[in-house]
Amino acid sequence: MSDNPQTIYLKDYKPPSFLIPNIELNFDLHEEETIVTATMHLKRNPLAEHVDELFLNGNNLELLELEIDGESVKPGHYQVSAKGLTLTNLSSDMMLTTKVRIQPQNNKAFSGLYKTKTVFCTQMEAQGFRNTTYFLDRPDVLSIYRTRIVADKNKCPVLLSNGNFIEQTDLADGRHQAVWEDPFPKPCYLFALVAGDLDWIEDSYQTISKRKVDLRIYVDKGKKERARYAMDCLKQSMKWDEDTYRLEYDLDIYNIVAVDDFNMGAMENKGLNIFNSKYVLADSDSATDEEFQGIQRVIGHEYFHNWTGNRVTCRDWFQLSLKEGLTVFRDQEFSSDMNSRPVKRIEDVAQLRSRQFPEDAGPMAHPVRPASYIAIDNFYTVTVYEKGAEVIRMLHTLLGHEMFKKGVAKYFELFDGQAVTTDDWVHAMEVVSGRDLSQFKLWYDQAGTPEISVHSSYDENKKTLTLEFTQKTTDPTTGKDNKAYLIPIKMGLLSEKGHSLEFVEKGRKKSSTVLELHQSTQSFELSEIYEKPVPSLLREFSAPVKLNFEQTDNDLYLMMTRDTDSFNRWEAGQKLFLKTLLTNYRRASEGENLEFPQALLDAFGQSVELGLEDPALTACLLKKPSMQYFAQFLEEIDPSLVDKTYTHFTHSIGHALHETLMNQYSALAQKTLGNSSKDIALRSFKNTLLSYLYRHDEEAGAPFFLEQFEKSSNMTDSLAALTRLSHASTPQAQKAMDVFYAKWKQDSLVINKWLTVHAMSQGEDTFEQIKKVCKDPAFDSTNPNKVFALFYYFAQFNWPKFHRLQGDSYAWLADQILDIDSRNPMLASRLASCFNNWKTLAEPYRKKIEPELRRIHSASPSDNVFEIIDRALK
Repeated sequence: MSDNPQTIYLKDYKPPSFLIPNIELNFDLHEEETIVTATMHLKRNPLAEHVDELFLNGNNLELLELEIDGESVKPGHYQVSAKGLTLTNLSSDMMLTTKVRIQPQNNKAFSGLYKTKTVFCTQMEAQGFRNTTYFLDRPDVLSIYRTRIVADKNKCPVLLSNGNFIEQTDLADGRHQAVWEDPFPKPCYLFALVAGDLDWIEDSYQTISKRKVDLRIYVDKGKKERARYAMDCLKQSMKWDEDTYRLEYDLDIYNIVAVDDFNMGAMENKGLNIFNSKYVLADSDSATDEEFQGIQRVIGHEYFHNWTGNRVTCRDWFQLSLKEGLTVFRDQEFSSDMNSRPVKRIEDVAQLRSRQFPEDAGPMAHPVRPASYIAIDNFYTVTVYEKGAEVIRMLHTLLGHEMFKKGVAKYFELFDGQAVTTDDWVHAMEVVSGRDLSQFKLWYDQAGTPEISVHSSYDENKKTLTLEFTQKTTDPTTGKDNKAYLIPIKMGLLSEKGHSLEFVEKGRKKSSTVLELHQSTQSFELSEIYEKPVPSLLREFSAPVKLNFEQTDNDLYLMMTRDTDSFNRWEAGQKLFLKTLLTNYRRASEGENLEFPQALLDAFGQSVELGLEDPALTACLLKKPSMQYFAQFLEEIDPSLVDKTYTHFTHSIGHALHETLMNQYSALAQKTLGNSSKDIALRSFKNTLLSYLYRHDEEAGAPFFLEQFEKSSNMTDSLAALTRLSHASTPQAQKAMDVFYAKWKQDSLVINKWLTVHAMSQGEDTFEQIKKVCKDPAFDSTNPNKVFALFYYFAQFNWPKFHRLQGDSYAWLADQILDIDSRNPMLASRLASCFNNWKTLAEPYRKKIEPELRRIHSASPSDNVFEIIDRALK
């Protein structure tokens, strides 16, 4: 950790004193060291204040040579520190050359240039470039890059960088070189390099203007056939962006490289995307249906960044959601068009509520555009990404699809090739729509989740419905009330028989509308409603808010089965599930017997029986709320009572509806299901049924689960069965775990699923098994994927087994955080975030956690971990 961790503030932003229009990089790669030579054109920025010194970022670099305009810089005219290079005696226009030595093979933080087990590769976002060479490491310095890579030809036959390929030539001593040039100015966080011995597949795409683009995906030896699906997704993404926004790819080549050792999901480097291998490699034997969809989404996300992130980038890191929120929205829309739109929306909202809502209420709460940070890596968050996407979606809702597309086009017309802000993005929307969106911008600057309370009143004589809305948000970082937001509320009305009702709003007859809430308290009157309506509010989850609206159980059952909005069908079911869970949690806390409403069992059973009408949606309807979402409705969380409540819920359904569940499951199990959208939906429905079967008697169900495992022809079914088997210590469970391990132990990516099954097991000895697995060759604490698969899943998602009364699991996790922090602070801080909401826990859990947090805090952790723990303790 720094002696005094420095807080960076948005209000302190100043434009760079110098610009760097061009840079030439030379990488001389060797096994034990790499020599990096950078020659850059420095020019004073006419829009910045005049300075007498120039500081270039550079972390722990060994400076070998330093020249300005071809002459060595005299010792008195520069100063080297652990964090950079300071130059004095500056001219307004100069060529600076630096030569440094780095050791990529020792870079276990995976930030900058590093060496995996198989390749040299880079991760520059957010601040990795400073670990590679001296530079103005900030996103508002845009440069044209020309890159020369020199390496051993046998060990590194593949040499890749950004932009277009220029030439490759052989050199003496068995070495060779490749030259790449990117004609588009970009910030240094988008620079990329890969060198190694890789397989690849290739294809091509003809753009809307008839240009041919060469496409390649590079993977470790022997895995190229698993990249075929990713290639198909890339071509789908390119066509979708052309069809939807008329955005065309702008280089001659598009390369993707998959690596196992990677902190992020993927990185959108211009023309050379580097991906975590889990988002590239897939076939039906090794990947689940959910993982296939994840690959499609992430391939799309990184491709869409070519325009929303690369062609127009961020002025500073506080503007991160400018590129990420917009691009997440784009990848969500792409996935919705490629698959089931209702299911995609439900899944996205479920994730938002389970992950972002707690963040918005916890110690790491921050606006979509943060006002400050210590370590920017800590702000690659669900607030910046997913809530940021919801902000974009609200603009889309308020303006309409066609006007929104015009706004996107205006954004590129105004800002192509620039580094800009979220204000600039909203400005483009104001220009095309003629609307004043100044109130809307509060979504970028205020933290917290708005709560909206609604009172509904129907006047039978006047045939009018009055809806009174009250919005309130408390900023969790200050405790003060926020200003009123502009909030779009999509809505419709149902009759008591479930038919859609028409109404008149603002003189126009409608069957649905978007109400614009912009005051703290606001009423809307709808007229010409000739029977008592059931309001269906916040359709499609049109705003990231908490909606407090008293509804009868009858209204909720009606909406669950008849609402024309699929999201609100799901939402009604979730409210009924939550009501039962909350009632039973209270009963459990008071020592009373737990109950399950017969009406809910009947509705659940009806959904199962009718499930084949829309199996993908039904699979969503049958899933209970996550524990993370449920916990938001509790004043104080007792994990043991949460476990008891959820166990009773699944046991009740599994026992009471066993015959109904089994009949539908058995019919589906007899089908031969392939990889079509219809078959994927049926498989999802089937395995959702499996998740409830034999919940009341895991041991009795073990032979049944083993049968699915052994007969499975795909990873989706295998993993669903293995997961169920893992919850009880049976011979069948041990057999299946051993078979899976023997088959996949040499596959670093697939064996991570085995790790996660251990992490999520509800067996009595789960914690002991996890400690045992830590010593298995399948686990490697230097690999981020494996740490997430085992440690993160256990601590973040397996509440019943992580939150032990003994408190030993807390001490264990603290040990892992400190160990990992010594080499990979970004990864360690993600693990540390599992403690973010510890103050919401009941005693004795809080008393067990606090000493471990203070132990981490006092151990001089990295800035990344310090920021997380420090905020958690406040």
